[in-house]
Amino acid sequence: MDILVLHSWHKQMPWNQAFSRGLHQGMAAFAEPYHLYEEYMDTNRFPGPAQHDHLARFLAGKYVGKTIEIVVTESDAAAAFFHRHPALFPAARHIAFQTVQDAPSSPLNNPAFEAERVQILTDFRAAIADMIRVADPRHVYVVIDTDDHSQEKRLWSFQQAFAEVGQGIDAHYLLDVPMTTLLPQLARLPPESAIFYLLIFDDGEGTPITPFEAVRRIAETANAPIFSHWDSLLGSGILGGYLLSGEQVGQMAARAIIAQLNQQPLTLDQGEAFVSAYDWVPLQRWGIDPGRLPQPTRIHNRPPNLWLVYKREIITLGLFSIGLFISLFLFQRNRLFKRMNAELSRLSMTDALTGLLNRRAIDALLVQECARRQRTGQPLSVLIFDIDHFKRINDQYGHEQGDRVLTTLASTLQQVMRRTDHLARWGGEEFILLAVDADLDQAALIAEKIRETVQAIAFAEQIRVTVSIGVAEYEPQETVEQVCARADTALYRAKRAGRNRVVIDPRGADRR
Repeated sequence: MDILVLHSWHKQMPWNQAFSRGLHQGMAAFAEPYHLYEEYMDTNRFPGPAQHDHLARFLAGKYVGKTIEIVVTESDAAAAFFHRHPALFPAARHIAFQTVQDAPSSPLNNPAFEAERVQILTDFRAAIADMIRVADPRHVYVVIDTDDHSQEKRLWSFQQAFAEVGQGIDAHYLLDVPMTTLLPQLARLPPESAIFYLLIFDDGEGTPITPFEAVRRIAETANAPIFSHWDSLLGSGILGGYLLSGEQVGQMAARAIIAQLNQQPLTLDQGEAFVSAYDWVPLQRWGIDPGRLPQPTRIHNRPPNLWLVYKREIITLGLFSIGLFISLFLFQRNRLFKRMNAELSRLSMTDALTGLLNRRAIDALLVQECARRQRTGQPLSVLIFDIDHFKRINDQYGHEQGDRVLTTLASTLQQVMRRTDHLARWGGEEFILLAVDADLDQAALIAEKIRETVQAIAFAEQIRVTVSIGVAEYEPQETVEQVCARADTALYRAKRAGRNRVVIDPRGADRR
């Protein structure tokens, strides 16, 4: 028995990999001999009718002499392909899996399209409700490209669901925005925002890209949690949501094939195709309590329970003599404490309010970067800057508003700073930046950019904030304390000179 599965996309697509994995797992239950062939349309690279005609001729030639009994199309683009080429494998029974609701005008709604349609429609209502319950957003930014029919249907289905479930929430549709424009835009979203990712297959400049890689790049810079509808995107940086499982859909496809071959009625529960799943790492990044998640929920990438990791070893050690048991138990306990202390140390390196590195972390980096400067000769500069008249803000608007100023300033500076530099909260309203591989002239330009950026931030309550910045370049054989003291002295000179300015350490200025 020859069975052909046509995938809409390409073999490296995580969705197709998950579907194929589930399909082979499910077909293991079929006792009769069979041949399972899988082909890939790669519809985003070859979307036009001419390329599809070439594919039809290729498939007809490749499988000449074989009796294809069942054709399975795993999603909408592949089903539409067979709708346009009815003469291809005319004797085969067609099982068409549909994961997005067709618009009424879709050709797949034509009664002449002979296929056993298995509708496992993405439940956008449940996905949107999950996002609202977990993130409570005021603004939702929907990201999608609409270069093919499947994407247009996906967008149409989402809009219908959002109109019902998302009332009172501002929806912003970012359609077909090039990645070079999209990434900076998502890095500047307003507070209380969430992103719903409806898949991108093209970078907007003509280069194909997998949805997994596209959302991974988005997650690196976006300042809002990302929800989606495919579980194969977990691990890319998305938070999660109510997700369609490619592996479970593949298992359902296997059951549909077996039912056809055994001439039995097909009964599938659409709910089996979905999971509520979230990624532990983004949950921690966005400070979301797992207790807010719907139940039951799968949490991926959660740190392992240390007792479960070492349970067998501890039980085995218990069979030894009392003295040996005690010594080994102490050994294991010390290892456990070291790991716990290492984790606590990592957590202690972050400033709780701003999310930046704290004083302890930047002190360690200062020592490391100064040692690297001694070893390689590459320049290193230190910028210390302070919010001008910060006490007035606290006194006039309250400490809560003062904290918002600190967090907004920190997040804004993270967006404009170089990726190689290190930014930390030095203490109170004071910050420090290590400009790696930057001499005094380059550091002065960086400092001026920071000053102008801060001056342009529009804080709440019409608050305007400026900073004074001191800059010093590390010199060979100098201590960490000395270069920081010089930068700090330059900062105080900036304060005395009227604030809202950059002052270069006099020793460095003399060399310029």
